[in-house]
Amino acid sequence: LNEKIQSPRSYEIFSETKGVFSSAVWESKIYFCSEQELLIYARQSHKLEVSITASSATGKFTGVFNLGEVVVVDTEKNGLFTVQNNALVPYTSEYNNLLFSIPSPSGKKNLIGKRDNRLFIQQGNDHKEIIPHPADFFSHHILSDGVWVSEDLLAVGTLRGGVIFINVTTGVTESIIDYSN
Repeated sequence: LNEKIQSPRSYEIFSETKGVFSSAVWESKIYFCSEQELLIYARQSHKLEVSITASSATGKFTGVFNLGEVVVVDTEKNGLFTVQNNALVPYTSEYNNLLFSIPSPSGKKNLIGKRDNRLFIQQGNDHKEIIPHPADFFSHHILSDGVWVSEDLLAVGTLRGGVIFINVTTGVTESIIDYSN
């Protein structure tokens, strides 16, 4: 009983930040977000590079997201910001009020959900809104999360209506799984 157990897994404490609820990975960095702090960790050097604290201008941080070629932090008061020279800089985008941003299996597209119950596919500078059938499905059932099943198929979760499967290429709702089925 007194023997030491060796584990192949290890962890390292690099910050005393509590309550990290969102993260994003881009190139050689990992972004960790709590309501009061954004941490940027360098994967190669295994060091915390930057710690940015929420301010009266930003309010609380509500999430960190990968939007294709840029990582943004959404804020309570002033929308999206990106990090430049270790500081937050306002970022203009049609995707304010982000709920989630999920890269496709190929990494060429992003599935973007917004708190206003709208869903988009972003590819480079192009974006296309995904409208389910029926068109008011997300507004009645409250969009909550999404995942790529394949490069052409989405599974989109709602709070009240189950999971809806949508073909990205055709826009067709392939099926809905809810309490009744």
